[in-house]
Amino acid sequence: MKKKILFIDDEASLQHIISLVFEDFNVQGLLEGKHAVDIAKTFQPDVAIIDIALRDTDGRHLCNAIKAEPLTAHIPVILITATIEDENEVPCKPDARVLKPFDIEDLQTLVFKLMNKN
Repeated sequence: MKKKILFIDDEASLQHIISLVFEDFNVQGLLEGKHAVDIAKTFQPDVAIIDIALRDTDGRHLCNAIKAEPLTAHIPVILITATIEDENEVPCKPDARVLKPFDIEDLQTLVFKLMNKN
């Protein structure tokens, strides 16, 4: 069975790149976070990759919602951000953080590491 990745980012070009890079995976891409937690409950990804700066929500809120939901709390979350975060921002506990621009091979390595941890 293919491993699953839930990728939430409002950049369509990055969605496309991720689907190509992880072509051997079942990648569910979302351009907004509105239904992300419900989709995570049914899709049950092995890893969720979430951009912090989504148009409709803060990715940290999604991270917290995924970690708080019993059906999704086990899912490792990688947060992607373009800036170093301020500690006064919305607190969340992702399994990893990646700073944009990121090296795609580093992201792959991180995804494999988190998948093998579970």
